[in-house]
Amino acid sequence: MLMKMKIGGKMIKLKSMCLSVKDCQLISYLYFVKIANRKQISRDIYTNQALSTVQRRIRMLRERDIISSFRPDNYQEPSLQYSLTTKGFNLFRKLTSVDSCSKKFRSDSHNHDLTLVDIRNHLMKLSFVKKYYTENQIQNCEFLANEDSLKIFKELRFDACILCEKENGLRRYFAIQYEPVSYTHLTLPTKRIV
Repeated sequence: MLMKMKIGGKMIKLKSMCLSVKDCQLISYLYFVKIANRKQISRDIYTNQALSTVQRRIRMLRERDIISSFRPDNYQEPSLQYSLTTKGFNLFRKLTSVDSCSKKFRSDSHNHDLTLVDIRNHLMKLSFVKKYYTENQIQNCEFLANEDSLKIFKELRFDACILCEKENGLRRYFAIQYEPVSYTHLTLPTKRIV
């Protein structure tokens, strides 16, 4: 999911700031998924790192205005959610090999996109799922836009797609479209009492 870094080495120094490879991966991750909470960031990027380390790295990126945090009122969990800032987006463009990418790097639907991050995590645990491409990757990454088998996914604006491979080597793409259903708005048939 993460793009190849143009800059090699363990640490990248940018004007009195050192970014680790994991920090750069977080910046790419936030561009592709648009939004994530600390639990998702810890699970997907800073694996096997102490919670204090993850919090320190996130705080450093926030203080340098690379990522922003907010606590939405309408979400089930009280945890902070993180996304890229404009400065973080510009840094993403410098650090990755993405030639052309959209300026759409923030989520319009927080709950929806946070759930897609968890769906991505569950699907990537399956042995036959080889790749997971987010909507931002499908819509904005030139190397995917030129692939004929993905053009329909781009045109229909799916939330994501996965590349699956069977044991016999057969490879297929499948669309992911997540639409949450609220059971509180269902109307159930009622008996009329006479």
